[in-house]
Amino acid sequence: MEYIATFHTHFAAQAFARRLTKESVEARMMPVPRSLSASCGTCVAFSYAGDFHPLLVQDTQGVYAVENGAYTPEFIDEDDL
Repeated sequence: MEYIATFHTHFAAQAFARRLTKESVEARMMPVPRSLSASCGTCVAFSYAGDFHPLLVQDTQGVYAVENGAYTPEFIDEDDL
């Protein structure tokens, strides 16, 4: 499954990308699509088969499944509700 993770801080995006790389998960940092967030401006796109929740870092804002150009929320920080 393809995902985009958004963050409250640029540092959190970097930390998450590093964590994924250590776990041998292909990840790339990129600008956040405007339809998802204007908070940090940097997101991490990654592909993962399984439960990604244990990989999340502090200050993760949301994780969205990407299918046919649409974003489906899979995780939203409770403080953002």
